[in-house]
Amino acid sequence: MSGELKKIIVVIFFLSLFSLGVAGLGKAASSRENEIKDITTAAEAGDDQAQNHLAFLYLLGNEGLPQDYDKAIYWFQKAAENGHKTAQVKLGNMYVRGQGTPRNFEKALFWYKKGCRSRL
Repeated sequence: MSGELKKIIVVIFFLSLFSLGVAGLGKAASSRENEIKDITTAAEAGDDQAQNHLAFLYLLGNEGLPQDYDKAIYWFQKAAENGHKTAQVKLGNMYVRGQGTPRNFEKALFWYKKGCRSRL
């Protein structure tokens, strides 16, 4: 891989770190459990927003869910395939870091490009 390609991946990776964020911290346990159940149901039904949200929860280990990179990449992949731009960039990050998957800079670049096309 060329040095220029690596520089582009690094820049996109660091820019994407600023997009990290999950709402809903500090809720009561029963409310969180119901919210997780609703998000999971919507994600399983194909809702890209719910898939992305669930992926973030697993990525960070938030809202009572354990940190689980395998589940995070699974849900980011689903959301990314459904056109969710943030999920596409986060999926690229996971390929760069090797979280839940072996490192793969070509796949990272593919998802970064898809995620950034609509943002330019």
